[in-house]
Amino acid sequence: MHFTPSIFGKLVEPINRRQFQAIVERHDGDAYVKCFTSWEHLVALVFAQLCASTSLRGLEASWNANSQHHYHLACGPLVRSTLSDANRRRPVAIFAETFALVAGQLDRNTRREGTAMVRLIDSTPIPLGKLYDWAKSNGRIRGMKMHVVYDPGADLAPPALPFNHINVSVTGGVTVNSVTYNSPTSLSINVSTVGATPGVQTVTVTNPDGQSLGGAILTVTSVPPSAGQMLISEFRFHGSAGANDEFVELYNNTNTPIVVGSSDGSAGWGLVDTNTTGTTAVRFIVPNGTTIPARGHYLATNSGASGYSLGGAATGNVTYATGIVDGGGIALFTTATLANISAANRLDSVGFTGITGANAALFTEGTALLPAGGTTTNGEYSWVRKLTTSQPQDTDSNNADFEFVSTNGAIYSTRQSVLGAPGPENLASPIQRNTTIKASLVDTLASSNAAPNRVRNVSSYTDTLTPSAPNGGPPASNPYTNGTLSIRRKFTNNTGAPVTRLRFRVVDTTTFPASGGNADMRALSSSTIVVSLTGGGTATVQGLTLEQVPVQPFGGGLNSTLSAGTVTVGTPIANGASINLQFLLGVATGGAYRFFINVEALP
Repeated sequence: MHFTPSIFGKLVEPINRRQFQAIVERHDGDAYVKCFTSWEHLVALVFAQLCASTSLRGLEASWNANSQHHYHLACGPLVRSTLSDANRRRPVAIFAETFALVAGQLDRNTRREGTAMVRLIDSTPIPLGKLYDWAKSNGRIRGMKMHVVYDPGADLAPPALPFNHINVSVTGGVTVNSVTYNSPTSLSINVSTVGATPGVQTVTVTNPDGQSLGGAILTVTSVPPSAGQMLISEFRFHGSAGANDEFVELYNNTNTPIVVGSSDGSAGWGLVDTNTTGTTAVRFIVPNGTTIPARGHYLATNSGASGYSLGGAATGNVTYATGIVDGGGIALFTTATLANISAANRLDSVGFTGITGANAALFTEGTALLPAGGTTTNGEYSWVRKLTTSQPQDTDSNNADFEFVSTNGAIYSTRQSVLGAPGPENLASPIQRNTTIKASLVDTLASSNAAPNRVRNVSSYTDTLTPSAPNGGPPASNPYTNGTLSIRRKFTNNTGAPVTRLRFRVVDTTTFPASGGNADMRALSSSTIVVSLTGGGTATVQGLTLEQVPVQPFGGGLNSTLSAGTVTVGTPIANGASINLQFLLGVATGGAYRFFINVEALP
């Protein structure tokens, strides 16, 4: 009789029957079997895959409808209960080894394409009670079956197959963004080294079975920031306690953390100072590996006799014992080796007029500060970089970029100061959050310059919440015979985390000494008030406290800070929540005014 094999028969030809039978015997796959052998089982499963069967019932019907084509495959009719029993009892290793046998005959591309053909079918019985009379009963129970077809490769997008069950970790603060499965011997790992520790780091890969493989194979290299990305933001070489009462504040002028790493293999970044005649020294080192947060600060303080006196505001992240000459200059370099300093590795510098010596140009930018020789008398003052645009001004001109502030607005060494306060900040200080803690009106139905959002009270006001002003201060500081201006705003936390500390830094204001028709205004502590809203109802507006390190007896001015005392670790502002706050300004002299703040918060 002439016989022409079916297409299905040709498809199963690559399965070597002799080798398959050896696999069956090795696993006792046909022990105690009178019908439905392992070979018939295998052919039925292959048929199920090719005809995309979604249930045992459907597979049974499709198979038996084509039974005439299965005779020459040594396969008889299919009974779903028999197939179900075989699926449960026959060793799965038989089919796993058969798959490996056939897959070994394929090239790499075909093996990869074959993963898209695999489907898993499950039939789960669900027993039902007598109340479900619509379900058929076999005389004992009623029930139904749920058929599930699972595509194990549906979430794999070729050519790169993401394998979410593989875990990869890297030491040193390296963040693993994603893991891509390429092949059994290849993974692609996307990482972020922002804030990571420089040096060789260990990569550990763990498979779904918990087996791990790791090694020191990833090297994190620190790329020093460029000039302008790290700034000297505030400093003083002399203070209220004398020549050693000094500090230098550094600022990360970027939106990402900066990890300190020297450019020449030295110990870190060196802050170098010079005296007026050009004698230089490394005053302190910011060590390699130090992480300075985005928009964060790093503080160095003098620990010598009668040294730094503002520890109540912020303590030093590093200290130094030898003072900086009053009329000298300082510069930050990406090297801690004095012999290697140059314009190429300088990050920032500031100094006074009159510095001489071979390297004098390294310690000032543009027009240097006045007066020549610096400020040599005791006082509560500092040189602070201007923040009129909310970010530190850096035009490469020291005299244009820095403002001289003091708590009494006095003249020091011929230099007129602006009323304000030193405000040193360190790594743990609140960070500027203008974009994520925004202000809005307390009363949205009233305009910004109308009550209760802004109230001008012309009655004389005596400030009882601020320390009394000593003799010799600015005129008309207390009482404020010209009254007050109260600005009320709502601040909403959109940082994504609870805010545990909230304060406001005055970055631009008209204050003492006033000139050109401008007002002289002082930031004051205020109390909690209740205001009436347009359309009915009331709102509670919390007061703010003028921070008193240092003591500001004449009121706050430029660089002063006002804190929301009700915001603490125990009583944070939840993400999405708001707080109403009052900014109270004492009016010493009327006129045109400005009052701008930066929002600073933790975390």
